[in-house]
Amino acid sequence: MKLKIIHIRIIIACAIPTLWASAGFSLELTLPEAVKLALENNPEIRLNRLEIEIKQSEIKKKLAEYIPALNLDSSYTYWEDDPDVSELETKNQHYQAGISQKLPLGGLLSLSVNYGRSDYSPFYTEFTNYRFGPGFSIESFSDTMGVASRDDHYTGINLLYSHHLLKDGIVGPAFAPVKESRFNRDIQKDFFSQSRINLITMVETAFFQTALRQKEIKVYQEILDINQQLFKNLKSKQGLGMIPEIDVMSAQIKVYEAKEQVLSSQASFETSAQTLKTLLNTNEHIEVISDFKTNDTSQLLDDLIIFAMNKNKDLTQLKATLKKEKLLLAVAKNQYLPQVDLYISINKKGQGPSLDKATDLEETEFNAGIVFIYPLYPLDPKENYLQAKIRFRQAKVKLRQAELRITNQITTLYRQIQLVEKKIKVQTRQIKILKERMEISLKAFKERLIDLKIVYDIQDDLISGEQKYLYYLFEHQSLNASLNSNLG
Repeated sequence: MKLKIIHIRIIIACAIPTLWASAGFSLELTLPEAVKLALENNPEIRLNRLEIEIKQSEIKKKLAEYIPALNLDSSYTYWEDDPDVSELETKNQHYQAGISQKLPLGGLLSLSVNYGRSDYSPFYTEFTNYRFGPGFSIESFSDTMGVASRDDHYTGINLLYSHHLLKDGIVGPAFAPVKESRFNRDIQKDFFSQSRINLITMVETAFFQTALRQKEIKVYQEILDINQQLFKNLKSKQGLGMIPEIDVMSAQIKVYEAKEQVLSSQASFETSAQTLKTLLNTNEHIEVISDFKTNDTSQLLDDLIIFAMNKNKDLTQLKATLKKEKLLLAVAKNQYLPQVDLYISINKKGQGPSLDKATDLEETEFNAGIVFIYPLYPLDPKENYLQAKIRFRQAKVKLRQAELRITNQITTLYRQIQLVEKKIKVQTRQIKILKERMEISLKAFKERLIDLKIVYDIQDDLISGEQKYLYYLFEHQSLNASLNSNLG
């Protein structure tokens, strides 16, 4: 929703033949095309687009933490006993596969499957025994013991769930890192949108100013034509002895003054055109063909304020910032409060001389517990919590102030636009009368019915009226651009 009062069609062409006498190719643009070109060529806009892409990649990075994690592990060990003691050789194999899932509500769920095998080689070992001999003597003798080879298989399935309990409730700030990254992206988007709006406003301002300078050149060119016509008429009458030389000299001075005004307007036009070319990031020549029209506004003030409350980019950015600070406050509070972790584990195990026997999973083990952690001197977490609370309150205050400020600005701009529209309508009728009056005065002077001074006075009135009209048009455009900027 944009309040359009002045419709201008700008094509890059020249209305003053001497303005671009040496110009080559000219760029032809309407206002929408100029805005599009500026948005495409502006380096700050391109940089802001890259910033949004960076913020989006940070979201994906945070979301990756909630992708199920698969882990595989295997090990093999070989152990050989001292040959002087025994010839035992042991081979151990262990394999584990697991999957874990981090839950956004503060939990962690994991499932793992284990398989292991131990192979024992046959071995013989010598050992010394003691016994009572004759006469209660003690005698020793050596003996040898053989152990057969043996294979042990074991399997297990473990299911574990742990949950971080919070003072605010069992469920804490879910997806806190992801939400924070999303808020950062939304804030960057609002900043990007506001940058676009600011650029569009500057382009429109330079665009309309260039159009008004073009119209100003046309006005002063018409005044110059009138003075040249008067000078030519007086010159011819002087030759007939009907007009004193002092009147001819005065007319010539008026011609020079009108030429100076045309050149001054052309210089102002060059400045405005250069500003527009800078915003468009182009070196091509610019000139304007404009058609100014005013229409009655149909939007109500209350509707504009409601629209701005929903669409204004400054407000949407502050709202996103407030949500982010609220989330960070909850995170800081949970870090400051005592930490309680609850865990539950179910473990089924099996063991036997063969794999079939081990997979029976005859044993079941249940474990549950609570881990309580309380920092004795929580200086840093407490400071972070207090700072987060202050930032949250400041964000609320800034939002309220911005809403009040934008409401007042829209109300003021709306009233000013209505007033300027009335001035434009009155001045349009007045200029029409002044032009008719100027034509009549020229005819009356030609027929020697009025004095030359009266003609110049009427001409001054016409110039003053044209200047007021141009000022009202530019004021109307500036107010309208400011209103559209507030509407977002």
